[in-house]
Amino acid sequence: GSSSNGSTHGNDRNHYHEANKKVVSGLGLTCVTADDAAGSLKTTVGTDAVPVIFQAIPTGTCIYVGHPQHIASTMRASVARIFCKQNYHLNVGNWEMDMNTGEVRFKLSMCFDEWPAAETYEKNVRQGYAVALATSEQLRPLLRQIIALPVE
Repeated sequence: GSSSNGSTHGNDRNHYHEANKKVVSGLGLTCVTADDAAGSLKTTVGTDAVPVIFQAIPTGTCIYVGHPQHIASTMRASVARIFCKQNYHLNVGNWEMDMNTGEVRFKLSMCFDEWPAAETYEKNVRQGYAVALATSEQLRPLLRQIIALPVE
């Protein structure tokens, strides 16, 4: 549960999900799908329709910035090595890939010990979104090149 003064431990995914709806709207993003039961909001960004998911968790939010295309099975081991090298140098967040489907994404988790004030939470999530989007853009050209390679 929560209290009006923000002093209760943030252990309610619904609280963060509702706050994420305000953040997504405030960023001017259009929600493509919303799953209230799962606490998930999916939107797309830019001309490439980059998928972005705001996933409420019991103690905060995870922001996932994906890639519009998946990695071919023959290239997944190479991309996994690239992600390991990139993750080693990151201060926040991490690169992930589903080895079965080739889906790739950058994940930034934001956890809170207590309910932050609404303005503080929204500011943190907006900043987290900006960091996740900028970090994902760093590897996007390389991912495009890998995806463009002929599949053997």
